[in-house]
Amino acid sequence: MCSYRAQGCIAIISDWVSGGFREPEDFIIRLISKLDQNTEKVF
Repeated sequence: MCSYRAQGCIAIISDWVSGGFREPEDFIIRLISKLDQNTEKVF
C-alpha cells in the first residue's frame, strides 16, 4: 500500500515539475492529500 501512495505522489510531483509548475503549489498539496486519503478506499 505504501508503495502505491509513494508512486502516486511522485507521479503527481513529476508531472507538476515537467509541466513547468503551471498549477499552484496549494493545488498540488491538496491533490496529493486527497490521493493519500482515498488510496485505501480504492484497494
